[in-house]
Amino acid sequence: MKLKRNRSGSGRICNVSGEPQVLGTSEIQSLVVFGMVVKAYVLVQAQLGRSRTVAKAIAKVRGVKMVHAVTGVYDVIAYLELSNMTSLSELVIRKIQSVKGVERTHTAIVV
Repeated sequence: MKLKRNRSGSGRICNVSGEPQVLGTSEIQSLVVFGMVVKAYVLVQAQLGRSRTVAKAIAKVRGVKMVHAVTGVYDVIAYLELSNMTSLSELVIRKIQSVKGVERTHTAIVV
């Protein structure tokens, strides 16, 4: 599959004819070829009463660009930018999931 950056400046990936492209896991992993950063949102469920503490701890992790304590099903949402999928998975598993008070995470990769 041949892909290119969208010329509109939106940052979206398009096929060679300029149409937006939905990517699978293998295509996402190969985006490093384009010199693109892997971007993702990590949705965190925290222990009761620990949302702000968890958010502050996650904010200190290298690669995390933004963190918010929120209301709803998830307690914290973190935005990450990393150089590749391996770095992303290591950061989520080793750093974010090991923060005291984190019960569960869900990672949504930006396509």
